[in-house]
Amino acid sequence: MHLPTLNAERIWGVRRAQILKRKFNEASLKLTTIKGQPLSNEETPFKRALKDGQAVYNLKCIVERPDGEKIIIATNAAPLYDTKGQVEGVVGIIADITEQHELQERNNTFLHTIAHDLRSPLTVIQGYGEFLQQTLQEGGADNTALQCVVEVLKGSEKRGAMIEELVDTARLEGAIVKVQKEPIC
Repeated sequence: MHLPTLNAERIWGVRRAQILKRKFNEASLKLTTIKGQPLSNEETPFKRALKDGQAVYNLKCIVERPDGEKIIIATNAAPLYDTKGQVEGVVGIIADITEQHELQERNNTFLHTIAHDLRSPLTVIQGYGEFLQQTLQEGGADNTALQCVVEVLKGSEKRGAMIEELVDTARLEGAIVKVQKEPIC
């Protein structure tokens, strides 16, 4: 397997000579899923492409380098076929996405914080508005006071919907939400 030296040395944390002697699924490489579960040899993109004869796209995992540093990689692998249509090898691309993943995690945290900070006052407004509405209805208040409370509640519901749309838009722009195409007919 031939890997570009600089990128491969940086990702694997070993010198070129060592890289050329090893295989991707060599036992000395510690691979785990993004959630920290061990990634078995059979689950690696290269083994899957060899076994299934299908390409594997954007499989993310954590690599623990010999120096103990952990990086996150995204891997694409596709089978190579001989003239008889039999799988004879695999070609793959490995990219260090550690920084991208960390930025995405920070973005998620930011979105949760913003959503919480925006929703909290609305929840209070809605709670007091509903209490006031019930109190006015039970006390026989005039329609003007009751209508004002109803408008406050409608406004808070609209703001809540806007917050949800804002958060969803930010997630889409940050590629946090995966959109799946489905036929509608």
